[in-house]
Amino acid sequence: MTGMPPSPIYVPPSEYLQQGLAPQPVCLSPVRRIPPELLGEIFKKCLLNDTFVLVSTGSAPLLLSQVCSAWRNVAFSISTLWSSLRVVISRRASTPQLPLLNFWLERSCSQPLSLSLELDEFPPVPAELVAAALPILHFFSTKSSRWQSLRLVLPGSHMLIHSVLGGSAPKLESLSLDLRSWRQSETAEIDLLLRSAPSLHQFSWSNRPSWGSWDIEFEDVIGTLQVSWGNMTRLVLDSWLTLEDSYDVLRQCHSLVDCEFRHFAGGSLTPSLVASQPSLSLPHLESFKLYQHELNHGLGLLFDMLSCPSLQHIYLTCGHVNGVLWPQSQFAAFFSRSSCLLQTLSLEFTGVNEDGLTQILSMNSASLLCLEVYDARGDICVTDKLLVMLTDGEDSTQPLLCPRLKTIVLHRVMASTDGGFARMLQSRLQPTSHYASLHIPQFSRIENVDLDFSGDNSKNIIDLAYLRSAQSQNFLTVRGI
Repeated sequence: MTGMPPSPIYVPPSEYLQQGLAPQPVCLSPVRRIPPELLGEIFKKCLLNDTFVLVSTGSAPLLLSQVCSAWRNVAFSISTLWSSLRVVISRRASTPQLPLLNFWLERSCSQPLSLSLELDEFPPVPAELVAAALPILHFFSTKSSRWQSLRLVLPGSHMLIHSVLGGSAPKLESLSLDLRSWRQSETAEIDLLLRSAPSLHQFSWSNRPSWGSWDIEFEDVIGTLQVSWGNMTRLVLDSWLTLEDSYDVLRQCHSLVDCEFRHFAGGSLTPSLVASQPSLSLPHLESFKLYQHELNHGLGLLFDMLSCPSLQHIYLTCGHVNGVLWPQSQFAAFFSRSSCLLQTLSLEFTGVNEDGLTQILSMNSASLLCLEVYDARGDICVTDKLLVMLTDGEDSTQPLLCPRLKTIVLHRVMASTDGGFARMLQSRLQPTSHYASLHIPQFSRIENVDLDFSGDNSKNIIDLAYLRSAQSQNFLTVRGI
């Protein structure tokens, strides 16, 4: 019959439901049901673990804002996602434009800011990169009242510091200046920046003229800068530091907690002159790192002056020994005088011998958690003698050395009977002494091993086999084999 409507087609309820929902699978995604507050916390975890967040569409937070409108709204509502910013100016990548940087910081509302600008070149820096940095530095200067952390990598002397001076920086707590080939003509601008930050307590300074200047002498005048040393809790100096410079700086750093000297030159003071100087007490210092390219008597003289009762971590690196003996007696006297509870001992290319190492370990036996010793010149400081002292239950006549040790790193400093290291390690993983049986806190199982045998590894077949077996059974983390 014409004009009659077609007969309805029966559709099963299950098929009807499937057809109705088919165009909307995205709406049923579990991620859509995450509350905005929880999604915001997830977004915060997406930021890299760094003080400064690189401005990039390929990473958070910009990447998160491009997924969908809901994510964009959540990302834009979290001001802390946008309170950190890192700009790298290089010929290898495009430079973020000011509208994007302004948009970024607008999202941060009134949050304290962490800002970084890096000219990614060693001197001489191309003129076009210097020109690209100027407006960004000026933009940074307009936010000086909100600075909390500021990092500037500005190779060469282009008077760029002047462009970032915009007024007071009352909230600035951390300042890092990497001014390769810095010239004293910028001293006034740097001093003005330092004076504008009354809350500054973390300062990092680098003035290496070139990539190879780590190991050569160069002129620096860190002592002439108007730094409020007494406020510093963290100090990193990557500059040429004589013993006299070090003394002048440290004697003013009453609140120092973390100190790193990356180019300690050593010595212009004679032992008699050091004896006439008052000792340096750094009551709050917990971590001390020092690099000396060529070991000289200045290192021992520095130990003679220092007392650090709160010291927990010490890292010492000497590039060359050249006939100068490691200052063992002065190093030991430093620990005796400090009476600290050392947790980390790291010695690299120092030339320390086994007796010297054993003495320092004995002085810090009750507290040491991490031991790192590196060398590549045949200076052996770990043999069967020391391994026996580190082996639980091996010698009942003397207490176990370093019972709380959790990490041990030995690179080309050990020459021992095959199986000796394995016995030591097994005793620390499956201990039998009173330390473990009583479950007292003075004992810890070793968790991390990084080992590079001196000479041919094939001579320590038993040791290597045990390390691989322990790693395969997840007893510990092993590197270097």
